[in-house]
Amino acid sequence: MIKEGEGWDANRIQELFPENIAELINRTPISLINKKDHFVWPDRLDGQYSVKSGYYSAKAEKDSKEEIKLSKASTSQNFREVWETIWRLPVPQKVKVFFWKAVHRIFLVNVNLYQRRCAVKPSCSICQDENETVEYALLLCPWTRAVWFGSSLQIAPTANNVSSFEKWMMDTVRKIKSGTGKEQDRILCNLGSVCWCIWKARN
Repeated sequence: MIKEGEGWDANRIQELFPENIAELINRTPISLINKKDHFVWPDRLDGQYSVKSGYYSAKAEKDSKEEIKLSKASTSQNFREVWETIWRLPVPQKVKVFFWKAVHRIFLVNVNLYQRRCAVKPSCSICQDENETVEYALLLCPWTRAVWFGSSLQIAPTANNVSSFEKWMMDTVRKIKSGTGKEQDRILCNLGSVCWCIWKARN
């Protein structure tokens, strides 16, 4: 190993350690005031560890993990409610399966085909402006957006309100369920039909 007084030799470190570890060591900043390293507890201003500060630190970490877990559970519950709504719709089974495939990103859009070396380029087959992802093909392509706005739903998907097809679908279904009353089943059927027709027309 490196003995005291040998200094910081990048070549010697590369000889002693694997490449990824040597890179991390070499990137470690060195103090310019030449003082010895010492342990510092980050949760106190004086850097000294105490049982009390350790307890509060562990509690804060546990609470943070619980919040993340609850958030995921809430999202999972919301998504389950959306799926239950979709599977109850009086639409052909192929439309329901279509939604499932779209959410799980197993459509043969150009991005996926390009990654599998089955397409020359990943760009949209219609506009050629952006890569053809599930979101772009079904929601964001200018041709697709015109279809949505021209439909009876008059939805206007944009890059600002579409982060993923899954989230867009959850939000849209939730809005339809909360604001359309007795008409919600018919409007949800239209939502499924427009998505299906867009996909069929593009292909």
